[in-house]
Amino acid sequence: MMAGIKALVALSFSGALGLTFLLLGCALEHFGVYWPMFVLIFYILSPIPNLIARRHADDTESSNACRELAYFLTSGIVVSAYGLPVVLARKSVIQWGACGLVMAGNCVIFLTILGFFLIFGGGDDFSWEQWITETMRGTSKVTSEYPTISLEAKIAFSSDATALRHFGMPATTGLSLLEKIGHRSPP
Repeated sequence: MMAGIKALVALSFSGALGLTFLLLGCALEHFGVYWPMFVLIFYILSPIPNLIARRHADDTESSNACRELAYFLTSGIVVSAYGLPVVLARKSVIQWGACGLVMAGNCVIFLTILGFFLIFGGGDDFSWEQWITETMRGTSKVTSEYPTISLEAKIAFSSDATALRHFGMPATTGLSLLEKIGHRSPP
C-alpha cells in the first residue's frame, strides 16, 4: 500500500509541475495572455475515451474496435493539445516563448496521465479501484474475516455472486458473508 501512496505523490508532483509550466506560459509579465489555458480542456478530455473503453472492452481479446477507437480519439485530443499553442503562436496571439512553456507543460501532464494509467490501471492487486475503495473506507486493514462492507455493497452482494469475486472472495462464501453482515435471504 505504501508503494501506491508513493506513486500517487510522484504523479501529483509531476501534475503540479506540468500545470506550473502552463501557468508560467500564461502569467509571466512579458507573455500576459491566458488563451493557452484552453489546453486544460484537452487535459480533462484525454483520459475519458480510455476509461470508457476499459469499462466496455473485453480483456480476453488482444485488440478490439472499442479499444482502438479510444486510442484514436485520445490521439486526436493529445495532438489538438499540442496544436492549439502552435496555432496561437503562428497567429501572433501568444509569443513563441509562451508556446514553448505550454508545450513543456503538455509533455509533463500527458506523461503524468499515462503514468497514472500504467501504475493504477493494470487491474491487478495494485489498481486504482482498490486504492480508492480502501481510502473511502478509511482503512486498509481487514478488521475481521472480511472487510467492512457498506450498504451499497450489501445490496450488490445480495443479488450478484460475481460481486463477491470482484472483491476477491469466493462466491461460495457469499451466504456466510451475507449472514455476517445481517442480511437474511427471503424464505
